[in-house]
Amino acid sequence: NRGQTVKSIDLDQKDRLALLFRETLDQEVGVILLFEGPGLATIQYIISRLAHALDPRHYNLKHLPHEYNPGRSEPFLRIFWLALPRLGDLVMLDRSYYYRLVRGIVHDEISRKKADRYREEIQAFERSVQDNGYELYRVYVNRSRKDLKKDARAKKDITLSLLEDRFNEQISNYKQYQKVFQNLINANPGGWIQIEAGTKRKQALLKVQAAVIARLEERLQIDSSRAVADFDRAMQDFRAGRTAEPSTRNRSAPEETAAATSEQNVQNNAEREELLTCRRWKNWIYHRALIGKHTTAG
Repeated sequence: NRGQTVKSIDLDQKDRLALLFRETLDQEVGVILLFEGPGLATIQYIISRLAHALDPRHYNLKHLPHEYNPGRSEPFLRIFWLALPRLGDLVMLDRSYYYRLVRGIVHDEISRKKADRYREEIQAFERSVQDNGYELYRVYVNRSRKDLKKDARAKKDITLSLLEDRFNEQISNYKQYQKVFQNLINANPGGWIQIEAGTKRKQALLKVQAAVIARLEERLQIDSSRAVADFDRAMQDFRAGRTAEPSTRNRSAPEETAAATSEQNVQNNAEREELLTCRRWKNWIYHRALIGKHTTAG
């Protein structure tokens, strides 16, 4: 990436992600992208940037309850089973069952025996979804306690006021949360995309995008960089009028793609408005969930 700007790298990654997520739809591969860690400002930034790059008809943002009630009969992972997307779609969780487990441990709401049982349930849940057509990507965004306090003063660009309870809780119990989470991560270090404390949010976004691209390419068996470049060349040729006539039978694959894209462009304006409306609606539901007006988002 030498010589490239952060913006150009980001745009390239967004193109590749868009292509890969179209392919997950074709191959019916569901994707679960969960975020954990004290870096709430960075987490919200990454989620918002990803949401604006993808087709809103095929992703959901979820803000799920994290409180653990020992007297509740509901199974520990029930809400997460219900949050699973359709095969081919993506769900982004701004916190997960890991946070629910860690919070219960830190506040002594669950016994050691029950915590061990929940760990086993989590492992079984993750194996099950991965065996049934889903990709699971875990992101841990770290943040120093000093920087968290700076975030609180600056308010960053996320709705920290909406997340005030969680934010303050992670500051006041910072060491305990760090210790328990680190034990979970150490048990499966290769299973986490880790963002170190002190990482600028734009660099964190690029790191997460690069990791998701690499893992999706491996799963889908696609070279997204080459596929995007082939598509761009085909579109340039088409616009320059160098492609064969539509009646020509022996068109190359890129030319076929460009021709099909041209025909689709007739519907682009109406479809673009539909996508924007869908994205606004999902963002509205998500932010209502943040302030507790809904129990789930999406």
